Amino acid sequence: MITTSIMQIIQERRTIRQFSNQPLEIDTIRDIIDVARWAPHHAKTEPWRLILFHGEQRQQIIHMAEKTYTHLSETALSAFISYLKTVPAFLVVVMEQRENRKHWEDDLCATSTLIQNIQLVGWEKQVGMVLRTYGEQMTSRIKEYLGVHQDEKIVGILQMGYFDDAPIATQRKSVDELLTIM
Repeated sequence: MITTSIMQIIQERRTIRQFSNQPLEIDTIRDIIDVARWAPHHAKTEPWRLILFHGEQRQQIIHMAEKTYTHLSETALSAFISYLKTVPAFLVVVMEQRENRKHWEDDLCATSTLIQNIQLVGWEKQVGMVLRTYGEQMTSRIKEYLGVHQDEKIVGILQMGYFDDAPIATQRKSVDELLTIM
């Protein structure tokens, strides 16, 4: 078995928007989540839940997009729907909405860590992803179609699948640009 270091996976992982025709098995997604669920959360509440749309159930996402993206032109909506039909799986990441602002921020950070873990473990398994996030107006419409409770937040939707080619890395800021030493 060939293993890749976590440092290499972090540096090589890319956002994937073009998926191959290779089916993505539910067992592979379950394996990814099984590792990713170890995301740190100091309160140990694991404030997230995941909703998978796979196989024929992907039509629910496509139907939701047709009803939600009414602001797009007919041409743009048609192109968007055509793209969605190429996505093998949609993983909706949902978080509890707590009243206390500090707890809410802690939960959002922990849920974001879960998402990063899903992306990194997926990359190790040659599963690419793009994370889509939405503003509150769009999210409220999406919640209605996906059956997400009003006291929950859709943090994002991961579009997942195998891919043929990874994009070239974009330039990143240097450590010296990012780090202030006091």
